[in-house]
Amino acid sequence: MHDGEGPNFTVDPKNGLSHCHSQCGQGWNILSLEAALSGKSTKEALADVLQIIGRNSSSVGQLGVSDWSMEILTKRIREIEEKGKLRHVTNYYYRGADGNLVWVKCRFVDENGEKTFRSFAITKRGSWRTPRKEGVPPLLYRLPEVLAAEEEDLVNGEEAADAGARLGRVTTCLPTGECNWNPEFTKFLSGKIVNL
Repeated sequence: MHDGEGPNFTVDPKNGLSHCHSQCGQGWNILSLEAALSGKSTKEALADVLQIIGRNSSSVGQLGVSDWSMEILTKRIREIEEKGKLRHVTNYYYRGADGNLVWVKCRFVDENGEKTFRSFAITKRGSWRTPRKEGVPPLLYRLPEVLAAEEEDLVNGEEAADAGARLGRVTTCLPTGECNWNPEFTKFLSGKIVNL
């Protein structure tokens, strides 16, 4: 890792975890190691690792998440439907500044048609936990588009943001409703024209 001359780097072949015993003392899983060595994003590193082991990168969906990881999320959604007597309506995908999927907000309705939401952040191992438990920072919806634009519309909810995007507008919303401004959001909109 650091061009050392002695045996200063180990990889556990059973789980793919590696560790530097030289200068930095860091540890990695196979994807973070490939990303560190290549200087690529995790999504790009995943495609490289799949190619190295002879698996087609088509097993990674358009969201940059493996198909099996999305199957785990689908299973969680079904469990919520069954336990809560809810019907799943749609998912809203929150991406980080780099465009990678960070968390998913799932919309459900109950027997009376009242909407409710559950959010899941993807873990480094490809499973799902609540964003709070995973330590995910607050994000604006459609963040990569917001960061690239000089002007955007701040609307009420993901459904309105998606409708605005279909009309060619750069639109965003707050993840937990219009009355829940987090000071972290200011850095994303600083110096931009924001239409309310």
